Formats: sequence, structure tokens, C-alpha cells
Amino acid sequence: MKPERSLPLAALLFLGPAWADHELNLLDNGRFDENVAAWQSFGATPTWSPDDAQALPFSGSMQFQVGGDVPLGVRQCVTAPSLDELQAGMDIRQSAGAGNGFGVLSVSWFSDSSCTTSISGETPPFIVLSPDWQRRRAIFARPATAESARLFIGGGTSSGGATLQMDNIYFGPRRLFHDRFEQRTAP
Repeated sequence: MKPERSLPLAALLFLGPAWADHELNLLDNGRFDENVAAWQSFGATPTWSPDDAQALPFSGSMQFQVGGDVPLGVRQCVTAPSLDELQAGMDIRQSAGAGNGFGVLSVSWFSDSSCTTSISGETPPFIVLSPDWQRRRAIFARPATAESARLFIGGGTSSGGATLQMDNIYFGPRRLFHDRFEQRTAP
């Protein structure tokens, strides 16, 4: 094999586990490889950015221009699989000098397949943001009667003109973290 071909092959082997996890994702377009399609937004319109949380040259992220202390975000409705627990997660950051930024990740459960008849919702604590990418994950217990779920991811900052970026949004079966080093398990 020629040396110039071994680097791309090595890169694909290194990325293998991340792509396998991507296939378990119930969400459409959670990695933002080309655009921000499939997401309902409120508060501001998201745009696509070539800045990727994993610095992948063939992927990007979703970003919002924040107009001040106004919450904004995206959501997506999915069919709830018959699992007791599901994991949700994302990579998130804010632009430098953006003031006090926050992020939130929540799941609402519905007794119908189109996310209209609410059963309950769960919101873990707010995430304090920084200019560095932060990976956040949470485990959510699925109510027995849930047929669908709506994942909401959002945030805001205390100063206008800031940028909020999100990437690698995941909702699906409980899994290992991207680095495969640790797994959240009950004691």
C-alpha cells in the first residue's frame, strides 16, 4: 500500500466507533454534516457552520446569533423505542466574551406518535457555557405509555452579538461516550 493511502484509511478506522454510534441516533441530522435541516427552531433561526466539535473537515455544527437575554433553541419529535432508558447528549459552546451563557437539554414524553398529547417532561440542570466545546449527556427514563418524545436543546447568553454552537446531538439507546473510556452505570 502506498503511504499516501494509509493516512485516510487510518483516519476512517479511528472514526469507526463514532459513526457506529451515529447509526443508533433517533434524531435526523444530529451531526450537521451539511446543513441544519430537520430541526424546528424558536427564538432565532439557526445556521450551519463549518466549525465541527471534533474538528472533522467533512462536518459542521449548528449555530445561533444570540440577540441578548432571549432563550433560543431547536427541537425534534421522534418515535420512542420500547427501552426503559434513553440517553441524550450534545456538544455545546458559546463565543468568547459572550457573558454568562447557559444551555439546556430536555426531553418531553407523549402518549401519541406525533408529540401532541403530553405525559411528562424532564430537564437536567442548566449547563454553564464556555468558549471551549463541552460534551453533556443525560439519561432519561421513558414512561411506560410513551409513544413519542421531543428532545429540546437550547440556550442563551447575557450579551447580544454572541454565537451559540451545538454539535453531535444524540438521542437514543444508552451508550458509551465517544471516547469509549467511561460509561454511566448504576452503583
